Amino acid sequence: MDFMLKQLLIVLALLAITPYIIGIVLTLLAKLRLLPLGVCGLVFSCLPTWAAMHGLLSIGLLAACALYPIFYWTLRCIRWRQEERYYKNYLLATAKPRFTEEETAWMVAQREKKNGVEDGIDYDSYNAGDEYWFNR
Repeated sequence: MDFMLKQLLIVLALLAITPYIIGIVLTLLAKLRLLPLGVCGLVFSCLPTWAAMHGLLSIGLLAACALYPIFYWTLRCIRWRQEERYYKNYLLATAKPRFTEEETAWMVAQREKKNGVEDGIDYDSYNAGDEYWFNR
């Protein structure tokens, strides 16, 4: 009797959880744009005689349902890259240097006085004002 009660509780728990699991799976398939492919596969598995009778149509439907998410995610990635490039170029074009040319020249002179020319770093080309921001 104790064993049957445990089995009954397990079955009731599974029946209570099943709608939530199905909802989560359907939501994920819809968000990933794979829901048409899942529905198409379910229909073909439930109606194999129809799929066999209409072979070309079923293959065409399956191909269309499979290509839809591929095209969707490819175009979305391309659009994301284009926006990223646009905003990067916009940011670089509108960025203002932190210091004026006079301040930059003064800082370079101070560094050369402090460190000398022995360190081998050409500070004039490193902090060349506007060119520093646009030629990176």
